[in-house]
Amino acid sequence: MLLTVCTTFSFGQQNEILPANLTPSEEGILTQYEFTNSRITPPPAGPVRTMAEWEEVEYLVLTWQPSFPNILRQIVAAAVNECNVIIVTQNEATVSSYLTSNGIDISNVTFLDVPWNSIWIRDYAGNTVYSDDVGQRNLVDWIYNRPRPDDDVIPAAHASLLGLPFYATDSGTNDLVNTGGNFMSDGLGNAFASELVLDENAAGNPYGVSAKTEAQIDDIMFNYMGIENYIKNDPTSLRCN
Repeated sequence: MLLTVCTTFSFGQQNEILPANLTPSEEGILTQYEFTNSRITPPPAGPVRTMAEWEEVEYLVLTWQPSFPNILRQIVAAAVNECNVIIVTQNEATVSSYLTSNGIDISNVTFLDVPWNSIWIRDYAGNTVYSDDVGQRNLVDWIYNRPRPDDDVIPAAHASLLGLPFYATDSGTNDLVNTGGNFMSDGLGNAFASELVLDENAAGNPYGVSAKTEAQIDDIMFNYMGIENYIKNDPTSLRCN
């Protein structure tokens, strides 16, 4: 199973530290940015189940930004004793040297050498779903509600790294905008979000996706993720970040 965590780090490549929310410059390009693409991935052929927030994980996935090395070191040190760790970074040599010099065994660490824009991988990472309850593991990727192209391709790169089937809600009538920070699952076909998911896919949305009713959104979530009961709350009542 897969779990994603947002972290920061201090080394080599300097990426701008972007906030979880939109920057003023991002707000300015929002309506001109191309959020959808021509890649068409129909939903999985059979029933699927979205993993629960608390299920045992096989991989912990981190995006590694140049800030706070002590925090990141402690996260990795704890995680490698429990599961494998995937670190998204283009500075593998520097990061691995830092970890080993601090006494951390990196035999359970894999490096994913791809660009990225921000630390907020909870929001843009792929979502783990299983065929046959606990059988084939798949990754499902929604349209990320930020104009951050490097972040947006990390789920596909992650799936390629592990050889996992990959499904994306990014084209046609299945062009769903959603964010991981606004989603929680109990692993039993129930999921919880704020009404943000309704607003971001409504008529007049700035993402260029087709307008959808709540029932249409629920159908997409059922077909791609096996969510039978998608509960939406007032935005002030649920915060998953």
